[in-house]
Amino acid sequence: MTTPIDIISTPEGDLLEKFGDLVLGNATELHQYDIVIAHKAWHHWEPTVGVGIRDYLLDERDGAVLNGIVRKELTRDGLVVQSLTVNRGEVFIDGYYDENLLST
Repeated sequence: MTTPIDIISTPEGDLLEKFGDLVLGNATELHQYDIVIAHKAWHHWEPTVGVGIRDYLLDERDGAVLNGIVRKELTRDGLVVQSLTVNRGEVFIDGYYDENLLST
């Protein structure tokens, strides 16, 4: 199991600082959030990754469709998804990054 270390940001997207320095920490939830929120092509370094969850908020389709999309995108990022629940606009993810699945 691998814990991605990255610069941490606030829920508002601002960089987290402490004593004038950027804060490093476990970025698993940050990476999950970014993938679920981002639309495809939002990130030039990986334009095919993203769910664009806001587009599904008023969607009438079965929640299993959205669940499958979220799971696919997280798995493509190297996350081993142990459980995933999409319920009334909220996404609950339990997973971890496997260093053998991460691209270098």
